[in-house]
Amino acid sequence: MILKPEIRDFASGLKTLFLPNPGSQVVYVAVLVNTGTRDEISALNGISHFIEHMVFKGTSRRKAFHILNRLDSVGGELNAYTTKENTCYYASVAKEHAERAIELLSDMLLHSVFPDSEIEKEKSVIAEEIDMYQDYPEETIIEDFEALLYPDHAIGRPILGTRPSLQNMSHTGLKKHCQTWYRADTMAVGICGDVSSEKAFYWIEKYFGEVGSLHAPDHAPALASGKIFSTTTTKTVQQSHVLMGHKAPSRKAKDHWPLQILTNLLGGPAMNSKLNLNIREKHGLVYQIQATYTSFEDSGYATIYFSADEKKRERVIKLVQDELRQFCQKGISQDSLDKAIRQFTGNVLLQHDNRQNLLHFYLKELFHPVVTDTEGYLKKIRAVTPEQIQTSALKYLQPDKLSVIQYLPES
Repeated sequence: MILKPEIRDFASGLKTLFLPNPGSQVVYVAVLVNTGTRDEISALNGISHFIEHMVFKGTSRRKAFHILNRLDSVGGELNAYTTKENTCYYASVAKEHAERAIELLSDMLLHSVFPDSEIEKEKSVIAEEIDMYQDYPEETIIEDFEALLYPDHAIGRPILGTRPSLQNMSHTGLKKHCQTWYRADTMAVGICGDVSSEKAFYWIEKYFGEVGSLHAPDHAPALASGKIFSTTTTKTVQQSHVLMGHKAPSRKAKDHWPLQILTNLLGGPAMNSKLNLNIREKHGLVYQIQATYTSFEDSGYATIYFSADEKKRERVIKLVQDELRQFCQKGISQDSLDKAIRQFTGNVLLQHDNRQNLLHFYLKELFHPVVTDTEGYLKKIRAVTPEQIQTSALKYLQPDKLSVIQYLPES
C-alpha cells in the first residue's frame, strides 16, 4: 500500500509531516535538518558531523547515559547521519513509547550543552573514524573526485572533516553553528505510525514549538567545475581502483530522471546491469563495478567505479568505454527501456516499503519539492523516453569526456 503524507507548515517556518501506517506496532520519528557539509567554512570542515555526534553527549536535562538509555530501555533505536546537504536524527519505538521518542529528539536538538570534556573525547573518536575510512579506497576515491569537481566549494570537502579541522572544534563554535543553522525553516519533523494525525501534530507542536523562527542563511551555490581532470596515485592497495565521472544535473533538472534510469541500467545494484553482465559475468575481470548518479540541490555528478587486478585495469577501462559508446551512438530501444523502468520501479517500491526510508524520503522532499509522494516519483520515472536516455548519455557519460581518478598498487 502506497502511503500518502499529511503535511503542515507551522507559523514559525517549521515543516512537519505525518505518515499514517495502519496496523503497525512501531512508530518512526525523524528530524531532518537542511544543513550539512556544504554549509561549513574550511577551518570548521566536519562541524555538521561533529554536532551530530555531540547531541548524544548531554543536554541541560540529561547526561549522555540517560540519552542512550531512554529508548534502549524500552527496546527502541536511536541514530543519526550526516550528508553533504542534510543532518538527520531518527528513532523507532513501540507505538506506546512514541511520545518518549519525539521528546528525546527535541531535547537533544534544542537543549544540547556540548560539554568541553566530551568535545575533546569526540575529537579522538572522529579522528579514528577518519583513519578508518583510509582503509576503504572505494570511499576515499569518491572524496578525491568530489574535491576536484568542486575545488572552490564546501560540498567538495569530506563529511568527516580532517584531522587539522577537528582541532578547531570548540564549544563556542558548535553553539554558533547550531544557532545559525538549526532554525525552524531548516528543520522538518516527521512521524510515521498507527496514531492519529492530530496526536502526531500535537506532539510536534508540544516539543518543537520553541524552535527559533529566525531564518537561516541561504546555501551558497555549488557549481561543479567544467574542467576534465585525470590523476593517478600509488597506494598500499592490492587492486587498482578506478573512478570515471562527469558533472551532472541537480535533482530539480529534467535530466535527473533519465540519468537515474541510465546509471541504474549501466551499473545499478542488480546483477543484470550492463557493466556487471559484460565485464564481470562474461569476461570475469572484476568483482565489483557500479555506476552512480549523485544529485544535490543545485548540482550533481555521475560516476563509474571498479576495482580490478592491475594487469586487467586497462582492458576494463576499454570495455567500460565501449559500453558507454553504445548508449551514446545507438541509444536504447523502447522495449529495453520498458524493462529498465520496470526494474527501477520495483526497486523503488521495495525501498519505500521500509517505512523509515519512506519517512526520510518525504522529509527531504519538503525542502526540495519535486514530487509529492511515491506515485508521483514513479510517474516521473515512467515518463522517461529513449531519446532522453541517449541525450543524457551524450551529455554526461561520453567516454572521452570523463574525468578519471586511479589508485594503483605500489610496486
